[in-house]
Amino acid sequence: MENVKKHIEHWRNGADEAIETAEILLSKKKIAFGLFFCHFAIEKQLKSQFIFHNNDFPPKTHNLLYFTKNIGIEITDDIKLFFSELMAFKIEGRYPELTIPIPDYKKAKYILKTSKETLEWLRKK
Repeated sequence: MENVKKHIEHWRNGADEAIETAEILLSKKKIAFGLFFCHFAIEKQLKSQFIFHNNDFPPKTHNLLYFTKNIGIEITDDIKLFFSELMAFKIEGRYPELTIPIPDYKKAKYILKTSKETLEWLRKK
């Protein structure tokens, strides 16, 4: 893989943009898409770490737990549960015919906060 650093930066910058987009959308009460972008931010961060650890392009999957297994990051049961919950929102954003219950605004803000904290935690790994 050529220019690994460039690819890592691409995904990390994308994670930053995605979490900023999530904040904007949630501030406008666009909960489904705001949560989609929370998932997207974590996914992009994990893909940057996949490149770092594997010196290869990340696979075309949106499964957050797949990436944690394939980059050697130990995660707690709480993070596994959070990732499982967050992955439901990737479906809502991509496949609107598969509707899922959308949480209320208070819960959405909690998910955004947890997503931001998780991004920071992942970056320290």
